[in-house]
Amino acid sequence: MEVRVGRFEGYLSDKNPTDIILALLSKVKVGGQRKIDPTQLQSDVYKMKETYPALLKDIYFSETSFFPHSEEVDMAIHTLQCAGYIERPNPKLASFTMDVKKPIYAEWMSQEEKQQIDCFAETLLHNLK
Repeated sequence: MEVRVGRFEGYLSDKNPTDIILALLSKVKVGGQRKIDPTQLQSDVYKMKETYPALLKDIYFSETSFFPHSEEVDMAIHTLQCAGYIERPNPKLASFTMDVKKPIYAEWMSQEEKQQIDCFAETLLHNLK
């Protein structure tokens, strides 16, 4: 979405990547703590973008490494950790945990977007078992 900030025009995402990652992780985490590997999360969000490109239009991936990598996903994880939503109890930051009682959706999310997140979260839960 184009907006004017002072004299300058700029682009601000109307779909905040941190909100999307929080909703996805909170749906996967409901009912207890689970460890998630950030590298695996990157790959999973990459697959989600292939399935739901409109929802994740502002998350970009580099495919030049061993796995797809997104700075937006990294920043979302960091933001969620600083806000206290996730914990990284290990010194190498190789995994993180989250403990929530119910899914956390952003106010801007439509019912269709919530359903897309729920559907993909079911896939992630199946892969974690």
